[in-house]
Amino acid sequence: MLYEKFKEMILDLDSLTNISKADIDESNEDVIGVKIDTFFSTINPKIVRVPKKKAEEIEQLKLALKKKLGTDKTSNIAAVLNLLKELLQ
Repeated sequence: MLYEKFKEMILDLDSLTNISKADIDESNEDVIGVKIDTFFSTINPKIVRVPKKKAEEIEQLKLALKKKLGTDKTSNIAAVLNLLKELLQ
């Protein structure tokens, strides 16, 4: 169990290192690191830059998407991840 926790911490630090290498203007943008692992396709890790001036537009889109989701949490997560996977390819 300790080994698994340590391994997870190393992977998290690895992801943060990749984000920290990006030239980030914290006053104007938020940065999100995205990595999706699947057995059937390869999706390279991505760094997504989100301009802070688009925060309201993004929040409205998020709320609209949430309204469309069903009541099954697992199905909702799978649908959102599949959409994200399509958008990242």
